[in-house]
Amino acid sequence: MIIYTSHFFKNFDETKYQIVQICQAIPTNKPTDYKLERLYPPDDLRLKYKNGSIKFDEFAKEYSIYLETVDIHLLKNEIEELFQRAQQNNKFLVLTCWETQKSSCHRCIIEKFLLEKLDIVCMELE
Repeated sequence: MIIYTSHFFKNFDETKYQIVQICQAIPTNKPTDYKLERLYPPDDLRLKYKNGSIKFDEFAKEYSIYLETVDIHLLKNEIEELFQRAQQNNKFLVLTCWETQKSSCHRCIIEKFLLEKLDIVCMELE
C-alpha cells in the first residue's frame, strides 16, 4: 500500500485525491474528506513546539513516544478502509497538515512509523 503526504497549501485536484486531515485545525478554504485523529499530535506537545519551547528534535522524540500508545490495529483498519474508499473512487489517499516542509513536520515521523509498524509506504507529493 502506498499513500501520500502533503500540506494544506498544495493545490489538490479533488478529483484525484482523498484528503485526510492529520492535525486538529484546517484552513477554512481547504475542506478535508476525513479526519484521522489518531495521528493528531497531542495539544500540549504541538503547542510547546509552536511556541518555541522545544525544538523539532524533541518534538519528534515525544511524538514518536506518543505514536507507540496508538492502538496499531485500529489505526491499520482505519487506514486500510480509507485507502479502499479512495481506490473505489479512483483517488489517491493523501495525509495532510499545515507544515510546508515535511522535514520539520510530524508527517516525516508518521511516514517512518507507518513503514516500520504497518509496512505502509508514504510518499510526499511534489
